[in-house]
Amino acid sequence: KRRVERVGTMNFPRDIDIEGLTGDPTLSVTIAPDGRLTEVQVLRSSGYEQIDRAAMLVLNRASPFEEFPADLKSRYDKLSFAYKFKFEANGISGAAFSSDGG
Repeated sequence: KRRVERVGTMNFPRDIDIEGLTGDPTLSVTIAPDGRLTEVQVLRSSGYEQIDRAAMLVLNRASPFEEFPADLKSRYDKLSFAYKFKFEANGISGAAFSSDGG
């Protein structure tokens, strides 16, 4: 969460015209044991294609993530969860929920 917010703030997708728009897209995220982002899909749109694309771009720029610890790697071949973004005039925040191993 901290990495996604930090990368999202540092690399706010200025190339996507979202000025004045706000929204809360929820994305489905899957990460491999080596930290690679293997799948990202919009579960619930913000109502603005630009914001939905920006959320996907932030996740792609934040990856790869840290490799799973050994105990987690031995139990799961992937981690899948939903991540809800909050795009506001002053920046991006978010929260992961519905954690599910694979």
